[in-house]
Amino acid sequence: MPASGEGGEDLWQSILSGVTSQQAARTQFKPKNLLVLGDEGSGRSTLIDRLRGRKSASTEASLGTGLEYTYIDVQSEDADEIVSRMGVFTLDGNPEHKNLLQFVLNRDSIADLVVMIVVDLSRPWTIAESLQTWTSVLQEQVESLFSDTEADQDILQQLKDKVVKYVAAYQAQSVATEPSPVDNEGAEGEGETLEAGGEPEGETAKADESTVADDDDDDDLLLPLDADVLTVNVGIPIIIVGAKADASTQLEQDRDYRNEHFDFIQMHIRSFALSYGAAVFYCGREAKNKDNLYRYLLHRAYDKDMPFKAQPNIGERDAVLVPSGWDSSTKIGLLSDGFKTIDAADAFEEVIVAPVSRLAAVKSEVEAEDEQEFLKKQQGLLGKPREESESVPRPTAAVARAPASRSSPRLGRRETPAAGAAGAPPAAGAPQQNADVLANFFNSLLSNSRGGAAPGAAPAAQPPAK
Repeated sequence: MPASGEGGEDLWQSILSGVTSQQAARTQFKPKNLLVLGDEGSGRSTLIDRLRGRKSASTEASLGTGLEYTYIDVQSEDADEIVSRMGVFTLDGNPEHKNLLQFVLNRDSIADLVVMIVVDLSRPWTIAESLQTWTSVLQEQVESLFSDTEADQDILQQLKDKVVKYVAAYQAQSVATEPSPVDNEGAEGEGETLEAGGEPEGETAKADESTVADDDDDDDLLLPLDADVLTVNVGIPIIIVGAKADASTQLEQDRDYRNEHFDFIQMHIRSFALSYGAAVFYCGREAKNKDNLYRYLLHRAYDKDMPFKAQPNIGERDAVLVPSGWDSSTKIGLLSDGFKTIDAADAFEEVIVAPVSRLAAVKSEVEAEDEQEFLKKQQGLLGKPREESESVPRPTAAVARAPASRSSPRLGRRETPAAGAAGAPPAAGAPQQNADVLANFFNSLLSNSRGGAAPGAAPAAQPPAK
């Protein structure tokens, strides 16, 4: 039934206004891209599937060689509509394919790019090298885009200033919402709990953090960063994701890891992230932190259009959440309070030692000697070849071994062979007979390999010598 009257016109007007606002919302979200870096088998494909809303990695979604592409739907804050799509580029786990980054990370796209570096928490001994490798690859690619000219350096500096501005603004909000000792005492009994980082949970804190991007317009109010914060600025937002965070139980059983080991790993990752101004997220199979990672990813890509309201969390081993700008050396240093057998100053590879592979334990490959070569060597040790021994009359053992008459330099008389030189006793010839038997045995094996007679058969007659 068609609408009529003033009420019907208002209804149609509201519908048209709603459609117009939806179209305007879609056009205001400029396409963004996500670049995913990490070692082979670190859990990148599964993580991307989770961000896309899939439960597990499917066959067609498994990563191949080179540069893989997919996308993530960008949902509005209330998750009732898809306002855009974010392109997801995943580089092969081999750094030798870094030349493909030119198709994703270039002068035209760098301002609309977010980088995610995935490390494997089930193999924590690979984390330090992995972080160093992929940040070096990223930094090398960014530096190759800009020359030393003043114009190029100005563009690069603008990108770096944007990252500094965000970190400083979030840091200022964290200091402003940090409860004092008096507040901590008064928080008990009032229904307000504190996280490990000292941030209060509640609508006030969430509102303050969601307005970080709105309050960062006044640069004069921002304090300078600490000396160890953002010491390496590549001009791109970075998120470090620890995949397979639920592997801690297996590490406790197989590698005898304790809480201090996991705290040491977290301390290293957060310290590394602090120097790059990066955020840190832990994710496992249960996807406990997946929604927070998804929202933070959109927040770094679309800034104040996608506010991030989740609280930092460093108390749960498999759901660590450290936004960029929240962390500090003081907060990271608190992890070392629980160390008993580990020193915070120890090198990472000295504490988190890689297991010795069985293949690595074998220093060199052992090659078996050719069978015929082995038999020939034994033949030379045992006696003369069979053909020669049959064509030449075999002397008796005693004659063969009888020494010639010679003068004794001491006695001045001639020595003669022992009695019975014309014929040796049976015992004296036994070793030579045994050697002949073994020689015949090896000769028969050699004859078989050359197509000769079977073992035990009479040998072929030799032609007479000419």
